Amino acid sequence: MPQTGKFLETKEPVYVDLGLTSGTLWATMNVGASTKSGIGNYYMWGKGDKTYDRGDSINNASSLTSSTDTATQVFGSNWSTPTKYQWQELIDECTWTWGTVDGVYGCTVTKNNKSIFLPAGGRYS
Repeated sequence: MPQTGKFLETKEPVYVDLGLTSGTLWATMNVGASTKSGIGNYYMWGKGDKTYDRGDSINNASSLTSSTDTATQVFGSNWSTPTKYQWQELIDECTWTWGTVDGVYGCTVTKNNKSIFLPAGGRYS
């Protein structure tokens, strides 16, 4: 069922179980994307579902709460932005292969014949 954010309407992503030690389930697409190869929207750390704006102040918090976590705000309470530990686990336990999916350059992260695609999203200008 679609979730509606303040600045966008997007589908709740499907998750994939890569079989990681922690049991972490990864979304199949970025926040704001409608496909697995979609780059999605640009957000600032700790600003919840507010899209990037150059005039915003920086949030220097080292962790997120449900009110400042973009994934939680857009997709609901079952979702959260990956932690440093979860990223490290993904790096340590998976195979990373650079290439294109649907014409979008990025990295396919694979374990146990299952994968997620991390598009190389560029930068906001």
